[in-house]
Amino acid sequence: MIWNELRKHLGKGISTLPEMPVKVTDRIYQAGPAFLMTSNTLKDFSPSDEPIITLIIWAPSAGALKRAFNGDIESDDGISGIPPNEMLISPTANTWGTIKEQAKELGIKFLESASYRIMTDGAFIQKQLQSRTYRAYFRSRNTKFNEHPYVIAVTA
Repeated sequence: MIWNELRKHLGKGISTLPEMPVKVTDRIYQAGPAFLMTSNTLKDFSPSDEPIITLIIWAPSAGALKRAFNGDIESDDGISGIPPNEMLISPTANTWGTIKEQAKELGIKFLESASYRIMTDGAFIQKQLQSRTYRAYFRSRNTKFNEHPYVIAVTA
């Protein structure tokens, strides 16, 4: 299933997918090359009978995914990959710098932030560029113009 096809399932139950995805963590499933973040509630916050797809995620490995969404640095295997064009805000926006440049040209505003594991050891987890519908995650603590995201997530 291609990335744009998966986007059609955002906000819908996992049973709408052509094939049942494989459970990776409590709220994350894998469908082919994609990971799917789910919720147990509908948009109106009423309970759902099945997991509802809230994010489509590209990650080169389950370890990278666990770092990005669970703060599990130790599971990150350091694998890098090339994100599919369908998961980029534009075909050339594939680094920290080009994502920011293209976003500005497209009128997309990003929140730049960093995550730390403050409850246990204070370890740096990642930096993020986040808009209403797009998130890009980076491993380096210091901003590097040419750094590629190690995880990308999109929502409706």
